Amino acid sequence: MSDIRITIDRSEVSDWLETLIDGMDEQAGYMVEGVLNVYELVSRYSSPVKTGDLMNSIISEVDGLSGDVIPTIFYAQWVILGRGEVVPVNAKALWWPGLDHPVMRSGPSRPNDFMQTGFDAANSGGEIDNLCDQFLDWCIA
Repeated sequence: MSDIRITIDRSEVSDWLETLIDGMDEQAGYMVEGVLNVYELVSRYSSPVKTGDLMNSIISEVDGLSGDVIPTIFYAQWVILGRGEVVPVNAKALWWPGLDHPVMRSGPSRPNDFMQTGFDAANSGGEIDNLCDQFLDWCIA
């Protein structure tokens, strides 16, 4: 009867694992940055555009192995969550730069969670899976 014998040199495995562990944070960081960049880009294209200010305010911030994609313009919360009617408090009418003439009220707006829409679109597009696959390929290479 024949047999198969496998011998593994423990030092080779230890060296391979040590190299893998040493590069893990850097490679995972590349993946996190890539994923955030995809989310940022897709969220920009999912945002409503009147002036482009909201779209251009969306940024990604990476901090090690975590990060955020956020719109930085002050009115983003009202676009995402919606808002009620706006009426003047200490004046007879509302006016802001870019408005042709004062108005007595500004009607409510419906919520538009374009950030969630962008997140969902990015996840279904396959690019996030590709970035994760690249990281896993590095892990086993």
